[in-house]
Amino acid sequence: MFNGYVNQYADRPIHVGVNQTVRVWVLDAGPSENSSFHVIGTIYDTTYKEGAYLLQADANHGGSQTLDLQPAQGGFVEFTLGLPGTYPFVTHKFASASKGALGKFVADAG
Repeated sequence: MFNGYVNQYADRPIHVGVNQTVRVWVLDAGPSENSSFHVIGTIYDTTYKEGAYLLQADANHGGSQTLDLQPAQGGFVEFTLGLPGTYPFVTHKFASASKGALGKFVADAG
């Protein structure tokens, strides 16, 4: 689940603007499962984990698709959604999506 509620962001997607920079803070509360946060359909410009930047947006670096976290670790990712549409997010343990760890960003044109 995300933020303590099953399917919370699948039932009530998070709306963002097209080309708006989005920052998502993620904490793997565990207690024993790891997580790899992934937004389907985008690449992260910035990844930050446990107090250190792993990737920052600039012309010399590529992107990242996941933020891998062990229990009790946290960080954030930044990205933009360049086209209107729905972008699901998961923990990349797809069995967890069927248990409520699924959400959606909806990018609106304006």
